[in-house]
Amino acid sequence: MDGKKRFKAKIAGKDYTILGSLSATHLNTVVDLVNQQIDQLTELAPELSNADRCVLMAVNAVSDQLVKEKRIIALEAQLAQLQEKPTPKTQSKQADERPTINGRSTKGMIADHTNINQSLESQAKSNLTHEAKTESTEFPFKRK
Repeated sequence: MDGKKRFKAKIAGKDYTILGSLSATHLNTVVDLVNQQIDQLTELAPELSNADRCVLMAVNAVSDQLVKEKRIIALEAQLAQLQEKPTPKTQSKQADERPTINGRSTKGMIADHTNINQSLESQAKSNLTHEAKTESTEFPFKRK
């Protein structure tokens, strides 16, 4: 069975046994969310069968997944771009030939630039985490 566990769940009033390696806590969260979304669909469209509600929910879940994957790809590209920019660590060893502004060394300014890059990287990661936490599932269809 390769480390897979059996997990019993009740979804839309029907009992299921789920095989997987994820924790019971994770699967409980998934089942709770699925049941909440089915309940929401029941309120929006009571005339639909459970099967139709589940199909609509699956379409919505896959759509959300594609949107989030596109966002992740964009953020990874942005992060890679930020990491490609030269920083003092990757520049050549010409410390003695550092430029000056009004006779003052720019060493501190370059260090500030490094801090800005690090700040942008952490902000990009934070935005991804924040979006994942704040996005809620809304169904894009309404009852006619």
